[in-house]
Amino acid sequence: MIFSESESLLNTDPDSALLVLNSIVYPEKLSEKEYNRYILLKIQAEYKSYQDITSDSVILSVRDYYLEKKDNSNLALASYYCGCYYKECDDGENAMRYFLEADKYAGKGDDNNLRGLILSAIGVILLDQFDSEGAIRYFRESAALDRLTGNLNNAAVSYMQIGDCFQYLEQPDSALHYYMKCLHLVDEGNLCHEQSNIRQNLGILYARKGDLAKANQLLREALEHAPNQDDQIKIYLSLLDLYVENHQIDSVNFYMNHLLQKKDSIKDIYVKANLFQALSEREEMLGNYPEALEYNEMYAENLLQIITINSDKRLLELQKKYDYEKIHLHNTRLRLERSYTFIGLLVLVFCIVLSIIFLSREYRRRENVMLELEDKVSQLNSLAKKYDEKEKTFVSCLLKHFKVLKKVSSLEIYINKKQSHKDEFWIKKFNDIVYGQDTLNWDILYDVMNELHNGFFIKLKALYPQLKEVDFRILCLTYSGFSTEEIAIVLNLSINTINTKRSAIRKGLAIPSFANLRDFLDDKLL
Repeated sequence: MIFSESESLLNTDPDSALLVLNSIVYPEKLSEKEYNRYILLKIQAEYKSYQDITSDSVILSVRDYYLEKKDNSNLALASYYCGCYYKECDDGENAMRYFLEADKYAGKGDDNNLRGLILSAIGVILLDQFDSEGAIRYFRESAALDRLTGNLNNAAVSYMQIGDCFQYLEQPDSALHYYMKCLHLVDEGNLCHEQSNIRQNLGILYARKGDLAKANQLLREALEHAPNQDDQIKIYLSLLDLYVENHQIDSVNFYMNHLLQKKDSIKDIYVKANLFQALSEREEMLGNYPEALEYNEMYAENLLQIITINSDKRLLELQKKYDYEKIHLHNTRLRLERSYTFIGLLVLVFCIVLSIIFLSREYRRRENVMLELEDKVSQLNSLAKKYDEKEKTFVSCLLKHFKVLKKVSSLEIYINKKQSHKDEFWIKKFNDIVYGQDTLNWDILYDVMNELHNGFFIKLKALYPQLKEVDFRILCLTYSGFSTEEIAIVLNLSINTINTKRSAIRKGLAIPSFANLRDFLDDKLL
């Protein structure tokens, strides 16, 4: 709402547009899109209300924003005001660069009003560089576009500037031609301010050509169209110059007295300074040196006030920008602190989630270990039931050496006494009892295997020398009728490991998929 209101006031009342924009207390809190629009509108309002924009370098970042967004219409406008910024900073080279860039992007759209402004600005830069002929070309293009869009005010200004260029080129006839075009245009559009300005220019031109009567007529007409007293003072000064050159002393005295009467009511300090400068020069010309000195001192005082006002404005603008940057940095710091707090909370939540996942996995792992432990205890009990000390078999011999009865008894004692212990205790105690005793003497067991099965192990090792020790043990236990779970208990390996190794053995020995391992070995060895 604020942006729309200020935008509608830009051309008719830029001062009010600036007041509306300044009602936004914290522009840094705006979104990125709104903030860039705010800066673009603000510099337009400042420039159109003739305020100093030499500290508004932020317009350069606005131009970069619209370039990144590929927003050609706003990019053209931002580039134009980048050029205005550099022009006010007396950097004609960069001003020209941005004006040309603005023209390129404006040419991609249909905003002829903006193109007219840009071409006129390029003409002004060329005129400042004493390239009057180049300036004329751009002013003509600007005037043509302004006429096309019905912007008579800007077209009149362009014609006036063309006339000024021809004056610099000392071509008064061409200058007069364009001044007259401007005059017809401003009279047609009833543009009061321009009606006064163009008549002043024409009056000065006719005075230079020596037609003092025509000059006097035009300056008096300009006086009738002057919109305010300050503009009237400027015309009185021109008339004063005219009468001084014409040596019309009575008229000179009349206008000097008139200006002296008006001097205290002049509001524009710039006009007042010009008045005292002109009065000083006129008194000096007439030989009235004390009066000339007095007016020169008044001129110096007003000039000092102008410098002070400009300095105060610059300091105020700098203070506003400093305060804005201070608030902006403070808000940035707050946002960073909030971001750090948020990141810290995220890290904390992440750590908590990781801890929960880890504890959950650890719990499931321990639960699986305990289940496996229970299975092993059950398998040990099963093995104990198979043990028959009187029976002469490989199973009984292995269980005797494995001390299965003693181990089962020890486990039962701890199960009865230590039921309150944690999982770690049972895992450690099981391993101590089952695998912490003397290890199996496999050489004795292989001898038993050879004795019971007609040299089984010797033949097996001779036929398959590539097998590892653990593979021989798995084959012997499988051949003797041990289940996978029982083999895992005896060898202290997991069931998955036993299955994997047994599959590898079958593949290595080329045992058919569905063939019985014992029958296969019987066929090969016996």
